[in-house]
Amino acid sequence: MAFTFFFRDLDAIELIPKYVLPSISEKKTIKIWDAGCANGPEIYSILIHLKETLNEEKFKKITIFASDIDNSNRFRKIIEEGTYKKNQISSVPSNTLKKYFVQDLENPDIYIISENLREKVNYQKHDLLSLNSIGYDFDLIICKHVLQHFNYKEQVDVVKMFYNSLTDNGFLLCEISQEIPEYLSDHFTRILPEQNLYRKICRVNEKRV
Repeated sequence: MAFTFFFRDLDAIELIPKYVLPSISEKKTIKIWDAGCANGPEIYSILIHLKETLNEEKFKKITIFASDIDNSNRFRKIIEEGTYKKNQISSVPSNTLKKYFVQDLENPDIYIISENLREKVNYQKHDLLSLNSIGYDFDLIICKHVLQHFNYKEQVDVVKMFYNSLTDNGFLLCEISQEIPEYLSDHFTRILPEQNLYRKICRVNEKRV
């Protein structure tokens, strides 16, 4: 589940400034949970895209809470230091590489993400199947290329946890091949027919499911 690369599923990432952020632009802070972030390329791809598309005032509102089961116990160091080998950033456009990465002077095979992006990320090791959320009142939860590894009941339980972790009318974003379980179809409304971007349906006096 740890395989990923920079700007994977760019079409999904582009939905965030187009469809998610405009509806919550008045909020003072915007909390995003990247659930199953691997060693960080997805986190930084999102931040780079948001940095390029938002003005500075709006970008300052963003904080990403990132988590992964990380059986190797290596992801925290990589994400917090923002260090990636040259072959790991082959999908990064050259102009983006120059703007948001610096080459390590001691090891030219290593590139380091700029500090102003790294400081936007809070990482913690976390097992989604524990069904214990890392927090609540998230405006957006991103879970891509993870649910496919779970059986149906596990998918239902994890998406229930996401539902309870979202703020009222918060968003859930999955990759294009991953729909939420039919069992929970009355908990979310699909924003676009061709993308798996969902919005939480709130009910008056509803208890956590």
